[in-house]
Amino acid sequence: MDLTGTWTAPELTAELAIDGARVTGAFVLQGLRLPVTAQLQGDAAVGSFDAGDGAQFAFVARRAGDELVIESDGVAYHLRRATPARVNPLLAAKTRAAVSSPAPAAERGQRYVHPTGGELTLPPGWQVTQSPQMGLQLVPPAVAYTAQGPAELYLVSAQPAPGLTRVDDPNVVAYVDQSLRQLIPALSAPSAPVPCGPGIAIRWTASNPQTGAAILAVALLQLASGAVAGIIALGEQPRVEARLPALETIFASFRKGEGRRDPALVGVWHYWAFKATGNVSSETRKTMQLAPDGTCAERSGHEGIGNFTGKDGAGNTAWTAGYGAQSSDGRTGTWTAGDGMIYIQWQDGTGLSWQYQLSGNPGSRRLMVQAPGAREPLEWNERAVVV
Repeated sequence: MDLTGTWTAPELTAELAIDGARVTGAFVLQGLRLPVTAQLQGDAAVGSFDAGDGAQFAFVARRAGDELVIESDGVAYHLRRATPARVNPLLAAKTRAAVSSPAPAAERGQRYVHPTGGELTLPPGWQVTQSPQMGLQLVPPAVAYTAQGPAELYLVSAQPAPGLTRVDDPNVVAYVDQSLRQLIPALSAPSAPVPCGPGIAIRWTASNPQTGAAILAVALLQLASGAVAGIIALGEQPRVEARLPALETIFASFRKGEGRRDPALVGVWHYWAFKATGNVSSETRKTMQLAPDGTCAERSGHEGIGNFTGKDGAGNTAWTAGYGAQSSDGRTGTWTAGDGMIYIQWQDGTGLSWQYQLSGNPGSRRLMVQAPGAREPLEWNERAVVV
């Protein structure tokens, strides 16, 4: 039974690979990547997917003619295999020329707009997904997988860089180099930056320690609206090289537009946390106001108390001591939200991104937020508090 490849439907995308009887990959739902583990059993793949918070849900996938039918808790999705793009290598030069002279929008493909306002144009067959672990990803047609996972990975990123005037600033190159080495420590030193469309390109090479296959990493970077924006390509060298013409076209299409704001998040939100360890306790209170015009303000207060006792050699109390501390601060910035993510950019150049879920009735709603990589979500409650 052939399940390998990328299968799509309006609501769901499935990226599957088979190694013997083992099925791996992911479901992509509303921008979230849900890892899949399953086994072939007869004419079906039976397994579970990770919903992102540790919860596992069972599913069954089987072929039905040209369709892949995925069932979970009585709900069925009918997906069709994504058609691989056939790339004529003689067109590579023309594709690269489009970086400096883009074709009309109708010919370039689908326009993707991120909740923060970043825009890019996708060639036919390409998709954008988002996961808490890896952030925004570009998924090409017929993306390659191995038994260990994806054989190619393409990430989109934008980092605030106030005051930066050159994208080839050594600090930028060092930051990207350090970030890539967290994924592949054995990377070579970065190449010298070379011009590429509206920015620069930097390359790294390495060898896969398990297979010896050549690995290539490429960073396409440009300055855009006070930020360093770009694409990071990483994977088996022949696959990455073949994708570069399309990636450079996407890179040249970057634009900064108006961000989105989920109107349901407008209001005043309150956070409270208490922690006690031995004789020391602390309390933190925060108030966040998200305004309809996209501005936000946060105020926070912290109190800490400690009580200590010392004893003499006979076990009698010899001394006592204690302390009490208070602090408060505030900051302002801007916010955008959409596709289940909220983004806040503070005036000092720092920022944050959270997954969010909203529940409850107006006036007493609960906002659960979780930062990428965090083990537990944070709970904010709607309160009638003036900031």
